[in-house]
Amino acid sequence: MAAASTSSRPPVLAGITGGFGSGKSTVASIIAERHPVLDSDAMARDITGTDTGVQAALRAAFGAEIFDAGGRPDRRSLASLVFTDAKKLRRLNSILHPPVLARIAGECARLAAEGRRLVFVESALIYEAGIEDTFDFILAVVADPALVARRADRTRFTDDDIRNRLAMQLPPEEKAGRADFAIRNDGGVDALRRNTLFVLTLIEALAKHRDAS
Repeated sequence: MAAASTSSRPPVLAGITGGFGSGKSTVASIIAERHPVLDSDAMARDITGTDTGVQAALRAAFGAEIFDAGGRPDRRSLASLVFTDAKKLRRLNSILHPPVLARIAGECARLAAEGRRLVFVESALIYEAGIEDTFDFILAVVADPALVARRADRTRFTDDDIRNRLAMQLPPEEKAGRADFAIRNDGGVDALRRNTLFVLTLIEALAKHRDAS
């Protein structure tokens, strides 16, 4: 367990991003063996399910049809709506990102108080949402779109779902070019783990240097 710290200095913050089906969550799970990883999608799910202000904003923006019988936002209905309309996706992001970023900031403060000096955030739409300046480093996980389509869970996603989600995200090569680090996930799990640990070692060294400066 890390020693407690009274320092208010924020930890080095690294983003893990990647398109639909890229393997981003697998990379995050490997990194979580050594460092805290905050899941922005899980935060968004919790906020949409519990924050009445956010729910009111969603109702005003998208209508009552995206809510289930219990009065909670239905994520599948919302996804079907926003992943076919870039304007609606931007509207959703404008509603969700401020409270998600506030929660990330709160978690980083808590982790800093525990002595954690490097924290990762898993977030699919860092570049699409224009929040890249939030992070000290960004790691992009990319995979060939044709391979992503073959890997997709067909019990959850139709061909149209896959096409719509990929269309709303930056092309893999653009994400790789904009990120500080990129991991290509076109091979197996063992290769992905090796590449992740190699890049993680680099980020750890850079984060230690930045934290000491």
